[in-house]
Amino acid sequence: KQKQAVFEIEGPVMVIAGPGTGKTQIIAMRIANILKQTQINPSNILCLTFTNSAVYEMKERLLKIIGPPSYQIQVYTFHAFCNEVINTYPEKFLRAREINQLDELEQVFLIQKILKNHHFKFIKPLKSPYYYQKAIIENIGQLKQENITPEAFLALLKNDEENFTKIKKDLSPGKQEEHKNQINKNMELQKVYRLYQKSLLEEGKYDYNDMILLVLKALKEDSELLSYYQEKFQYILIDEYQDTNNAQNEIIKILASFYDDPNVFAVGDDEQSIFRFQGASMENILAFKKDYPATKIIVLKENYRSGQNILDASRVLISQNKNQIFSRLKIQKNLKSQVKKIPGAINLGQFSSGSIENFFIAKEIQNLTKVKKIPGSEIAVLYKEHRDGEELIEILSKLNIP
Repeated sequence: KQKQAVFEIEGPVMVIAGPGTGKTQIIAMRIANILKQTQINPSNILCLTFTNSAVYEMKERLLKIIGPPSYQIQVYTFHAFCNEVINTYPEKFLRAREINQLDELEQVFLIQKILKNHHFKFIKPLKSPYYYQKAIIENIGQLKQENITPEAFLALLKNDEENFTKIKKDLSPGKQEEHKNQINKNMELQKVYRLYQKSLLEEGKYDYNDMILLVLKALKEDSELLSYYQEKFQYILIDEYQDTNNAQNEIIKILASFYDDPNVFAVGDDEQSIFRFQGASMENILAFKKDYPATKIIVLKENYRSGQNILDASRVLISQNKNQIFSRLKIQKNLKSQVKKIPGAINLGQFSSGSIENFFIAKEIQNLTKVKKIPGSEIAVLYKEHRDGEELIEILSKLNIP
């Protein structure tokens, strides 16, 4: 299956790749194979991913596989790619005398300025006018990630108001009040969003999420710009496709729209979606086959990272998700471990308090290091937040465990 993913270089291909199935290696090998099998230049290949560390890792692998030509391959995060387009063609993005990216502090000051200079009843508490500032910034970001403009947001809210009027009589007085308050808050949020965008336009600024929206708008409206990038990028590869949000997915679709069966290669796994908070949508994976009917679907089932017990336990857990890609696409996706070492059992501990839990973990580590002589470097403790580790570190210190 890995070989098929590397050698199917023409037309749309989607690889459903579970954790530990070697998908990063597949993308790197596929790029090498495209260069080997075709006459295109490395600069005609666009590879998009989600984090700077993923970009670095991809570039490192490409350098090992194909050497110096790898420097010409266009490997970006979505935002870095859009920023590159803006910086390459600044004249196409001029909204004032100049255009510059807004930093986080400037964004906070701009929202505070809007709240200070305008009347708001619901999102500007009397004694704490900036109480909702963080939520406002987050909500504006989410709207942009879903490619919803202030005008489109207003239309959605008006539709919500109409629906509320129809069902109002069926709701309890408390629910009516709650729903009405939410609509009023959103109406004021829409006003802040509109004023925020107006200020950015006047000052020639754009924020982090605007990078993608500005480029998307330019590609839709400027046929010359679109033609240049469509001709430039003859192969498009997307890593972690499950994490694309609507605006990012639109960028891919418009870049690939010149051909009926474009050379778009997407690797994704709905069970690993970690960027949903950034507006990522599993529906994009499910819609891929619909957008590109000739799509070849390849499922990677061989796992090279975990023991079978880990894979089976995670399968039982994740199978509770109602909306799963393999059930929607009618494909089988049970991972098979290729790890030869026979793993130990998975033990579950349940405790009445965090302190007892931490003491238990510390004693387990003490037993492993001092009795079973297992090096500390072979032991890992995972926790949710930094503060969750503070008490554990204190207990380890008392037990003289470095």
